Amino acid sequence: MPRAGHSSLIFGDSMVIFGGRDEESNKLNDIWVFNFTTYQWEEIDIADDEIKPLPRSGHSACLYKDMMLIFGGIYEVTKELDDMFLFDFRNKRWILFFEEISSPAKLRLSQNSPDASPSSKFSLGKGKDSFKYGLSRPLTQAGKDSLGSPTRSRFSIRKTTT
Repeated sequence: MPRAGHSSLIFGDSMVIFGGRDEESNKLNDIWVFNFTTYQWEEIDIADDEIKPLPRSGHSACLYKDMMLIFGGIYEVTKELDDMFLFDFRNKRWILFFEEISSPAKLRLSQNSPDASPSSKFSLGKGKDSFKYGLSRPLTQAGKDSLGSPTRSRFSIRKTTT
């Protein structure tokens, strides 16, 4: 299938392709692997109930140990993504590293649940190897931040010590 705006990387004796858009400009979130030894393509199937990134094009990807890290991209013409996912090649599963508060996935979740209120801060890890993430300006529900600017969330990362 022809595609553009995807990412690709080399992992072992294979090239891995993620996402992009097809010839009708539909965004994709599939993973294909081309094996240089067998010259065969294989799609990595992820179950519908498993976590996975939103379809996207124009994102970045790199290899970290045995994982593919993807960041950002374009979900729709008017919606750029600011999230990070890791794909674990050994276990063939996605890991959500962080997701912006105003992401389309979170907005759908909050619309479906009246009690859902996304936090402006979160942490990853425990103990001395944990990191704190926080927005530089808290967001409001009206699509603007606390200073009245459009929601273009920025966040900081700092390592915590215990």
